[in-house]
Amino acid sequence: MKRITTVLGVVIIATASALIAQRASLPTSSVAGAAPAAATVHAAANSSLKREVFGFVNAGALDNGDVGYRAWNFSLLSTVVYFGLHINAGDGALIQNDSAWNIYHSFAMRNFVTTAHAAGTKVLVSLNLHDGSTSPTNQVCQGLTPVNASHTIGEAVAQVSYAGIDGININYEGSNVVCANGVTSRDALTAFTKNMRASMSKGSYLAIDTYSGSAEENLQFFDVAGLAPLVDSFFVMAYDMDWANYNEVPLNCTSYCFNPVSPLNTYRFNTTKSMTQYLNYMPSSKILLGQPYYGSRGCVGANVADPHQQLVSNYINTTYIYASTVRAEPTTRNFVSHRDPADGVSEWDTWFDTGWNCNREQYWDDVVSLGAKYDLINRLDLRGVGIFTLDYGGPSTELWNVLATHFTLIPGLVSNLNVCAGNASAAISWTAAPTAGGPITSYKVTANPGGLSVTVPGDATFATVSGLTPGTSYTFTVQGSNSSGGGVGATTTAVVVGSTAPLLTSYLNWFDRASPGMLADNIHLVNSGASTSSGCVMVSGKALVPWSANAGQEIFVTLPAGTIGGPVVVTVSSGPAVLASQRVQYNSSFNEVWATGAAQAATTSFINWYDKASPGMAGDNIHLVNPGTASATVTVSLPGATTQMATVAGGSGAYVTFPAGTIGGPVTVTSSQPVLASQRVQYYQTFNEVWASSAAQANALSYFNWYDKASPGVINDNIHLLNPGTASATVTVTLPGAAPRTATLGPGAQTYVNFAGSIGGAVKVSSTVPVLASQRVQFNDSFNEVWSASAAQAAMTSYFNWYDKASPGMVADNIHILNPGTATATVTVSVPGATSQTVGVPAGGEVYVNFPGSIGGPAKVTVNNGPAVLASQRVQYFQTFNEIWSAS
Repeated sequence: MKRITTVLGVVIIATASALIAQRASLPTSSVAGAAPAAATVHAAANSSLKREVFGFVNAGALDNGDVGYRAWNFSLLSTVVYFGLHINAGDGALIQNDSAWNIYHSFAMRNFVTTAHAAGTKVLVSLNLHDGSTSPTNQVCQGLTPVNASHTIGEAVAQVSYAGIDGININYEGSNVVCANGVTSRDALTAFTKNMRASMSKGSYLAIDTYSGSAEENLQFFDVAGLAPLVDSFFVMAYDMDWANYNEVPLNCTSYCFNPVSPLNTYRFNTTKSMTQYLNYMPSSKILLGQPYYGSRGCVGANVADPHQQLVSNYINTTYIYASTVRAEPTTRNFVSHRDPADGVSEWDTWFDTGWNCNREQYWDDVVSLGAKYDLINRLDLRGVGIFTLDYGGPSTELWNVLATHFTLIPGLVSNLNVCAGNASAAISWTAAPTAGGPITSYKVTANPGGLSVTVPGDATFATVSGLTPGTSYTFTVQGSNSSGGGVGATTTAVVVGSTAPLLTSYLNWFDRASPGMLADNIHLVNSGASTSSGCVMVSGKALVPWSANAGQEIFVTLPAGTIGGPVVVTVSSGPAVLASQRVQYNSSFNEVWATGAAQAATTSFINWYDKASPGMAGDNIHLVNPGTASATVTVSLPGATTQMATVAGGSGAYVTFPAGTIGGPVTVTSSQPVLASQRVQYYQTFNEVWASSAAQANALSYFNWYDKASPGVINDNIHLLNPGTASATVTVTLPGAAPRTATLGPGAQTYVNFAGSIGGAVKVSSTVPVLASQRVQFNDSFNEVWSASAAQAAMTSYFNWYDKASPGMVADNIHILNPGTATATVTVSVPGATSQTVGVPAGGEVYVNFPGSIGGPAKVTVNNGPAVLASQRVQYFQTFNEIWSAS
């Protein structure tokens, strides 16, 4: 097929038969088989479509399993044109000794027609005759003589009847010349079309392919005004305009330079102008805007920032599939993607190709560019879209989705589709499919192989398929439905289903990428083991994302925008355990909290202080996670406040809060089953979370790394003390350079102390009986709380998930090291990409290090010799503060 624009009768570009021959990457196949018997014509009518979707298929790719008809979504196709049967210009007969003829008469064609008709999709056959020369005896002129044209019509109509298809597509391409018989090729084509229409059975479909510039003044090869009453549709070949535009304003290139294959606007020739011109000669119901599922590429010079570089060598056309995946090719280096600055929608890419040993540039239409032109179709109320060719896009779900969202009432593709394998099961999550035909009523999730499926309500975004065979690799297709029918199915990557429960599971209480101010919520993972580890992060009943981390690697994942809820469950399905933490950016504040395991769950746990009364305390919620299987009845109490109750099902989460105006401590969480509790505080426009602690975590001797009630912006730094035991406690809190603070606490009592004007570390908490101690810091308009740590928590090797003293707002990121032992410790702190720092930490002493300009993870704290140490990370983000202990 020629993709062409004409200017004042001059043909700008050669026929597509030559271009197609260049496409080494395009799929071909050979189909053999006995000629099938004649089929019955079906009146196809695809009811899901609001406009016509009219696509071509190359004969050689018809039954190609990767890109041919078996890979298509027929619910989104009204018409498919077999491309095509060729004309012998000398006598007008159909050529019967080529592969296109053989495939047309094969079982593959019969099966294709049966499949199309079962879906309500019409099938046409294209009659192809091309010659762009101006000779009066060119092949188009010969083929259109009355005798030869009559021969073509008779054989073509017979072939339509033979194959049981629905009509004919005329693909005659040439120049307007006076033929040897004195008739212009333009008039001969119009007469041929008129006679073809008269010879076809009633109700048959007749289409013609025309140039995008033919309606500019209607003086060229195609008499669009004369043809309009004769055909059902014009497939306007609105592509390869790059060859017509390169030497026009605004480019004015002296030789071919890259520009959009099918520009939306701006350029001398563009789709908007072409469609407007066609509307001058025919009703909109006749016009199909033809679009390319291919692009152009070639070697260019060194100025890769120029969107319109001149071609140096190796020009080729390429399929959509290859254009969309070239960035992942092993020969691709430094790939960069852009939008054309003139029409604003066409994609252009540059990269260095080691295979060609040159810089390459390509222009093509991705779904953004196609979508903009589909909007044009709807805006101008055109008949529909034409596609050259369907096999160039094959199964690419994004192409089917953009058709669905523009031209149907059925749902489109779900987004953010993920799958995680479980024990003879798999969990699948997604975000909602777009729908123009009313709300989604349900989603169906189907396993392949086997066909097991589950159906969930239309507001669900999560499903579990059970009863799967362990050791089997499955994909899962998610299809939304509404009142107009089933939508476009999206398919997951393949996963192998296991036969055991997760090796390890840890929890975070809440995930939020929906609330105002929640700019980022990332789950960071460090694999400190010696082999690859993999698993899933799930927000129960809402979303999931799989992960894999190599030995020693730090990664992070997030869940789709709009996700909110809890608990967050981090599972390890293979490999060693990982250290997981949640890093939240809320407005201009930052908070991090480690995930914790079910072993930390307790029937009684404590939070030192609750405050929903002080200025700035906008939210103070107690979150609860039940990691068990039995339902838990939970009581949350606070002196002077009405007790709060919650029932938390196994594996689920909940939260409670006290009324505005409540302040005090401690908060006591008691439960019929062990639960994990945390306190999430919103202070002004900042956020902090801290886990509850149980009596088992109380210590007679514990530490904080640093104390500061002297630096600018530090408003409060209070050491809170809670006695969870049954005996009275005498507690002494010491800080180098400050007078000790002593407090006596009865059973269950709570108090706090501070050191006005002091700065330094370490802070030491000594008690006659074990107590729970936490440090609550108010820095500017931010709040942070961290529990003390004991010598038992000291480690020879420990980690922080991430270090950042490079991002905007990261004012300080200090790694504090405390030695609770009796001998000096020599400690090395390392961050990938930064020079490691080694320090000596005296017995009972504290030091800190940082890495200016560095970002990455993990940050690793290693004791080279001496006793184990406690390490914490203190971050100042803008005018806010956060601290977290290292994990091992």
